[in-house]
This record gives sequence, structure tokens and C-alpha cells, in this order.
Amino acid sequence: MVGGDEYSTVSSATLLKARQGDDDAWNSIWTRYSDRVFRQTLRFGIGRSDAEDILLEVFRKVWTRLDDFSRNDPGQSLGAWINRITQTTVLDFLKQTQRTLPALGSDAAHIPDSSPQKLQDTPSPLWLAFWQAQRIVEHECSDRAWDCFRLVRLAHMPHSEIADMLGISVSNVSTIANRVFQRLRVQCIQQLTQANFVIDDDGRLIAVDVDCSQDSNNA
Repeated sequence: MVGGDEYSTVSSATLLKARQGDDDAWNSIWTRYSDRVFRQTLRFGIGRSDAEDILLEVFRKVWTRLDDFSRNDPGQSLGAWINRITQTTVLDFLKQTQRTLPALGSDAAHIPDSSPQKLQDTPSPLWLAFWQAQRIVEHECSDRAWDCFRLVRLAHMPHSEIADMLGISVSNVSTIANRVFQRLRVQCIQQLTQANFVIDDDGRLIAVDVDCSQDSNNA
């Protein structure tokens, strides 16, 4: 379905013909950049079916906005321009689907991508704590801070790309992502405490027995 050389580009003549609606010119752009867009989308942990839909949406935007692209802008290239469209399209998809992040302390483990109301089975206390913590912290953070955290922790994108995309320095990428992560961790622990659960030194989830004898005596 997709193919092309990641490092190739199209000529100005091809770009002009594509703007004029030439099918061969447009197919040349698709062939050269579609594979890059598809693979970049998969890096966000998105399934192939959704990635194919995102691919089509990216190139719909490229087609309708091609007149806005200019190689005269400093550091601008068609590949970089399409790359930015891909990143914003993927972020929009993640926000719309409320896709969750990797579990705390693990880049491999993932929390289910559904809200508690949509789960057929009773969600675990850890799942609920993380889900509630994520909603709280996301609301507290600015959109840019939350996007930075997602790009670092979920997409594992290079910090230089994230900095360019969000308009911040490379050093701030780590600072912001770590700050959000620590806030999420603290909020998750608070949610577990409220539900009478703790995590022991081995990382196991333990239910805490609540002693109601004192309350009963005071009643």
C-alpha cells in the first residue's frame, strides 16, 4: 500500500504540476512520502488499521494545503512540512480517542484504551487509579505540556523533533515531560491510597484493611 525512499524529495517542477492537479505528480509525492508517514504513525503505538486511516487523512491535508507550502522558508522542505502535518494529525487522533499512556514505570506495559464504563470486566484498582490520575493531571497541564509528555513517553520521539514541533528548547522537553510524569505518579499513588491500596517495595498491589473499630466505638 505504501512505499518510497525516506530521504528522497520531489523536484520543484513536480511540485508545481501537483498543485495544478497532475495525477502523475501527485502519485510521485505519495510514492516518496507515504511510507515515511505510515511508519512515523506506527511509532506512536497506533495499530495498522488506524495508521492507514491517519495516512489518508495526512495526505488529504497535504493535497488541500499544498499551495501553502513554500521552499523559500528557512529550513523548509516538503518532507519536513509533511512530517509536521503527520505529527499534528496523530496528536489529534490520540486526543479524540483519549488513548492512554504506558503504565507507570514501564515502557512496555500499557493500560487498556477504554474508560472504566466501557470495560466488560471489573477494572483493577491500579487501572482505575491510573485512569483517574491521568484525567486529573491532563486537566491540570497545559496542552503543550501534556503533548510533550505523550510524545516522550508514548511515541518515544527524538527530543529534537519534539522541541521543533512544540516550539520549545530541547532541554525543556525533558524537564516538562519529567514534571508531568512525576505529577502523574504522585496523583496515581493518591488515588490508590483513597481506594485503600498501596504498592509494596516489590511493586505489588496490596489491599489495606481499614480498621473500623475506633469509629464504631465512637459512634
